[in-house]
Amino acid sequence: MRNLCLRFCMLLLVLPSLAIAQWIDVPLTNAGFEEWDGAGPVGWEQIAGIDPDSCIVASTLTDTTDAAAGARALLLRGDRSTCRWSSVRLPALTVAPGEVYRLRGQLKALAIEPEGQRYRNAQIFALVVDKNDKQIAYYNTPVLTGTTGWAANEVAFQIPPGAASMQVAAFLTMPGALLVDDLSLARLDPPVPTDAWSEAQRWSADLDYIVTLLTTFHPQPFAHLERATFLTGIEALKIAPAEDTSRIWRLRALLCRLGDSHTVCSMPDGANARLPLALAMFGDEVRVVAAAPVAAALCGGRVVAVDGRPVAAVLAGLRPQIAFTHENWFREQAPAWLRMPGALHALGLADAPDATTYTVALDTGTEVAVRGSRGDDRLGELDNRWPGRRCVPSVPPSGPLLLVRVPARQPHPVPEVRPCQ
Repeated sequence: MRNLCLRFCMLLLVLPSLAIAQWIDVPLTNAGFEEWDGAGPVGWEQIAGIDPDSCIVASTLTDTTDAAAGARALLLRGDRSTCRWSSVRLPALTVAPGEVYRLRGQLKALAIEPEGQRYRNAQIFALVVDKNDKQIAYYNTPVLTGTTGWAANEVAFQIPPGAASMQVAAFLTMPGALLVDDLSLARLDPPVPTDAWSEAQRWSADLDYIVTLLTTFHPQPFAHLERATFLTGIEALKIAPAEDTSRIWRLRALLCRLGDSHTVCSMPDGANARLPLALAMFGDEVRVVAAAPVAAALCGGRVVAVDGRPVAAVLAGLRPQIAFTHENWFREQAPAWLRMPGALHALGLADAPDATTYTVALDTGTEVAVRGSRGDDRLGELDNRWPGRRCVPSVPPSGPLLLVRVPARQPHPVPEVRPCQ
């Protein structure tokens, strides 16, 4: 199984291999609010929400014939004197971490006033709790205000780690009225691959699932790249053979063309292991801003080449692999890539997957070659975002230097990394 990752505002999805992703309806009791008794909609529970002890003016919950579908709908209403707001919820549904759901409903707003309100709720939502009924996630459709006609509203989400169950609910905490009708819940149910699946089928299925997740979770996936262009790129990748090691990088480059730094594909294993060296961009230059003690004399030096390739050419080669919406983000991320020999080699920008030679020009006018080799990648990361003052090297080192990561599993001291002072 191949792991391909899409990240949306800190959302990490691990993609299984599958043939066709299918949305499977999850039955909801009285989802159209057609059945009512003396306590309210059948199967739904009214939950006191914001209810200070001193409050006696409660919101109301009734049915209405102003329905989006069928004969009835739910009507939640309150005014400026209301201070005890309640929600309506269905019984808990068992869920499992990693599952993907989509909650939909028809909603209508009548003169909902957000001004001056401490709590702004006018939506349907899914409340996710752990085995101890502690809330760990809350996923809601957009909050409505003012007056709107009936319209479909939806939210898609992935069940987080530690979750045990969730409840579907509707909530209003602002003066006005919220009408709710025709709810539905669906789970994205990927079939489990079998031994009969070929590698090509698994790869093609993974790509199809990327498209499904992208169009499900991203609010505007094709704001910077036409949908047809993206899908053409996906189809071209499907015919890439397994021995084509560049296909994962071409997939990453295609996703980067979407122009969203939160929508990327993970690198192959080992490609992002970094050398014990920190770099940052100053103008058009790449400078060493931190290094292990053995290479402390390089601090403040200007990187002019990577394995003999001009650093400007290497940066240009990295551009397709870094998702960014503005140049500053590329400049923030690119120096970290210069420390990853695995990625540089896969992209044809370095000579070996586990070692890189940097040519560093010191302010004294001396050029120094330093070769960094990758060992264990569990050494703590260097922070190259706040470099502080540039270091002024004292005595330039003579001959090539060797930066080596000491694997953490070995009984050797971990090299100390000193930021420039």
